[in-house]
Amino acid sequence: MRKIHVVPQKETIDPEKITDCVAVVYDVFLATSTILFLLEKNYGPVTAVENEAAARAFHASAQTPAVMIGESDGDPIEDFLYPDPQQIGPAESSERAVFCSTNGTRALEKAKGAKELLIGSLLNGRSLAAYIAGQTESDSIVIVAAGNAGRLSVEDMVGGGHLIDELLKLGDYQLSDAAVIAHRLYAESANADHRDLLDVETFHLLEAKGFPDAAEYVIRHKDRVPVIARYSAEERGIVKLRKGVFP
Repeated sequence: MRKIHVVPQKETIDPEKITDCVAVVYDVFLATSTILFLLEKNYGPVTAVENEAAARAFHASAQTPAVMIGESDGDPIEDFLYPDPQQIGPAESSERAVFCSTNGTRALEKAKGAKELLIGSLLNGRSLAAYIAGQTESDSIVIVAAGNAGRLSVEDMVGGGHLIDELLKLGDYQLSDAAVIAHRLYAESANADHRDLLDVETFHLLEAKGFPDAAEYVIRHKDRVPVIARYSAEERGIVKLRKGVFP
């Protein structure tokens, strides 16, 4: 029986323990959600880097044009688009995006050693569960909740719990204690139509920075961006494998 683990914040990732695992990173408000919207809107690959300096360095060395997206401690960065999916229009042709953030892209960087690294959000939980359940390998699943600068984020745990809930509908899985907690948090949040997520630390940070509608936009699109996306070392970024199933 496959086991599901949850790492409650990026700082506690042990790269050596995930080399034989399928890892799924969650930064629901906003990084992983923005990446899925970007791929849905014909951007890609999406190169996720640790900070502004790394983004500028990659952009300067890129052989093709790329749009830069990011934030630093929730603040906009000069010459970068803010990672609010409402502000990102469709690309006319496939265009690379270079993306940095305080939490989500750093979590992705730490999880690159996983056997397969996938992008998770409330947006694609149902499709992502179908993809993972369809794998023939019996690798353990590690859900990484990016967290907030060393602190747990409720929305990331709820996002991970969403994936767990959908996986349990498709088969039997053994849950770690942290996975049990994430699943229970998701059930409670789902019963409230996820309105409880509009009273968490990250929502209030976005509100203070002038982006009060970004979190609600993500919630409204639950399971409506059924993109399956994973990190590709060859492409030096995150690529769209395919679309999943619609609800």
